[in-house]
Amino acid sequence: MFNLLSVVVAVAISGFMAAAGVFYSGSAFTNMSAKAQAVQILSAMEQIDAAWTMWSNDGNTTTASAPSSTGLTSVTPPTYMSSYPPPPNTATTFGGGPTAAGYIIDSTGNGGATAAGNETNNTGVYVVLNATTGANSCLEIAKSAGYVATTANNFTGLANITVNAVTVAVSGITTKAELDALGSVYRYFCVPLGTTTTTIILGGAANTIAIGGDSGKHIAYFKHQ
Repeated sequence: MFNLLSVVVAVAISGFMAAAGVFYSGSAFTNMSAKAQAVQILSAMEQIDAAWTMWSNDGNTTTASAPSSTGLTSVTPPTYMSSYPPPPNTATTFGGGPTAAGYIIDSTGNGGATAAGNETNNTGVYVVLNATTGANSCLEIAKSAGYVATTANNFTGLANITVNAVTVAVSGITTKAELDALGSVYRYFCVPLGTTTTTIILGGAANTIAIGGDSGKHIAYFKHQ
C-alpha cells in the first residue's frame, strides 16, 4: 500500500512540475525537462544496443547484416526486447532517411559492412532531433558526454574541438569525418548539423542526412561496442 501511495504521489508531483514549467516557462523547469528527455533518449538507445548485443551473441550477425526493430521484438522466441522504444517527442525525420521519426540502427559504420556486424567501425543507434525543441536535450547529452562545458546554455558560439586529429565544429558539424571522430572517442554524443551542402551518411546510402535540407537538426548517437 505504501509503495502504491508513493507512486501516486510521485506521479502527482511530476504532473505539477510539468504544468508549472509550461505556466511559468522558468529556466529551472526547462533545464529539468531537457535533462529528463536526455536521460530518456540515452536509456532507449542503450536498451536497443543491449538487445543488439544479445542478438549478435546468439549468432544472428552475418556479413552486412544487422537487427531490425521487428527482429529485436519478434514474438517468436528468443525475444530481445519486450517492445521497441517509442521516439521522443522532439524526434524528426530527415532527408533520405526513414519516413517515420524514431531510433535507427546504424550497422555500416565508417568502414562499410565488410565484417560480421562491423562492430569496430562506429556502428550504433541514433535518432535525429528537430531544430527547436530538440536543441536543449541534445545539449544536455553533449554535456553529459563531457566535450561541452556544463555551463553552456546553447550550441551557438561554442569553440571547435579536436578529436583524433579531426577538427569538430561542436556548434554545427558539416562533414562525416567529424561524426566519425566523435564516435571514435565518445560512447555517446549529440551535435547539431551545420549549414552547408555536403552530406553525412548514416546507416548506409538509404539513410542520407542532407545537411543543406536538414541543417539545424541534431543527431544523438550511441555507439555500439
